[in-house]
Amino acid sequence: MAVPTFLHEFSSPVAAAKLWKAAVKEASLVKNRVDVLDQDSYVYKYSVVEGNDKFESNSFQVKLEASGDGGSICKISGEFKTKGDGVPNEEEIKAVEEGIVKMFKAVEGYLIANPNAYP
Repeated sequence: MAVPTFLHEFSSPVAAAKLWKAAVKEASLVKNRVDVLDQDSYVYKYSVVEGNDKFESNSFQVKLEASGDGGSICKISGEFKTKGDGVPNEEEIKAVEEGIVKMFKAVEGYLIANPNAYP
């Protein structure tokens, strides 16, 4: 069984607490199991409970940290446990990674456009 992983980090002008509330606490994530939801340290770990025949499981972690400029640093990591000797190719891993980042960037864009949302 292969266990490929990824790590992606980006900064946001939105404060960690606000991004956490909008992107994690209020998000409706279908077919995912919440493993950790730690509001004090802004850590969210979840596993995909319905995947495909290639993966035994997929687990992800999102960690938000305050940055010195009033914004935040978002660190996203993922782990893919495959069935048998199969290994996801770079395109598959990149597509998942980009999907998670796009979701956070969409929330970020909404919060910038609507500064009074999620006070």
